[in-house]
Amino acid sequence: MSEDIDDLFDDSKSDPIMDAPDSETSEPYIRITTAWLKRVLPLVSSAEQLAIVLWLFRRQKVCRSKEWFSVPAKALDEELGLSRFTRYRAFKHLEQVGGIVVSRVGKKAMRVKLLW
Repeated sequence: MSEDIDDLFDDSKSDPIMDAPDSETSEPYIRITTAWLKRVLPLVSSAEQLAIVLWLFRRQKVCRSKEWFSVPAKALDEELGLSRFTRYRAFKHLEQVGGIVVSRVGKKAMRVKLLW
């Protein structure tokens, strides 16, 4: 046990935070303000919904979209590892509380517009 504590202060070991890849190879980061969180938190009722909201916000920024952007279900499932049922339930809830508008055209990827 004491060895584990001593390891915390051992500078010779690698630090996963300090050894993180540089910005050229890592995924893009997004900034989230406290004001944005104050607007979004009342809309979500589960951790999964919050994860999807954060993913949608990131997706909008990555797509460089001001309004509508595509949401490929496969990408959402692969990146977050949520079940299809969880995703459907979260999107339905977010639509009902007025957080998003969803447009579905056939079997193509749905398009989403964020309202927060």
